[in-house]
Amino acid sequence: MNPPRQSVLILIVADLSPRSSRYKLLLVAPIPTPLHLYKRSAIPATAHTRPCPECGGELRLVGEDVSEILEMITAKLQVIEVARPKRSCRCCEKMVQVPAPTRPIPGSMAGGSLLAYVLISKFDDHLPLYRQNEIIARMGADIPRSTLADWCGRSMRILQPVIDRIEASVLGSDILHADDTPIRVLAPERRAKGIGKGVMQGRIWGYVCDQRPWAGTAPPGVVYRYAPNWKAEHVLAHLCAATDRMRA
Repeated sequence: MNPPRQSVLILIVADLSPRSSRYKLLLVAPIPTPLHLYKRSAIPATAHTRPCPECGGELRLVGEDVSEILEMITAKLQVIEVARPKRSCRCCEKMVQVPAPTRPIPGSMAGGSLLAYVLISKFDDHLPLYRQNEIIARMGADIPRSTLADWCGRSMRILQPVIDRIEASVLGSDILHADDTPIRVLAPERRAKGIGKGVMQGRIWGYVCDQRPWAGTAPPGVVYRYAPNWKAEHVLAHLCAATDRMRA
């Protein structure tokens, strides 16, 4: 397989200094472009069969000029209709039908790719569900925030075995790196008591296993745990399975 191709980003900016009205050509570092992004679009063959515009003679191919344009294929929703014919036996009248394909969430119309899109947008791109509702509405479907929230919760239950394996791998590492980040958490009970604005400060603890700096063999991974405050009891509960060294 050929090595990944690279595109060079060239910026042309105006020189606004009083003594010059020229344009400057800035050559920026090459941008690595994966091979799967490339789709060759050639000029139709009829363009090469035309006669010479100067004398009418036959043209022969001597080379080609290749340029690149980076385009985006917009995401779109698609309804996949699954038809399952029913057949009956002429002898015993038994009905036979192919079983329906399994779904990630039983009884839901959401397919696997749509659930992956919602989860990645929320937890990796930090896109709230109300914004996802607006984006999906522009695609032609009205999916309420309550439905999106239900999909997230049920998807996490489906992924729980994977989460457990990652936690066991990370927390069982020889060396752990730990750090916490304060977050604002809704607390309606505080608003009901007239305390503050109905929010409190919680903590997200991150436990990281990364042995790549010293060429370790363990795969890198991270585990996130929530704590309602900064008490040590929460950290001790998180690390009950970890018995090795930890670096804050």
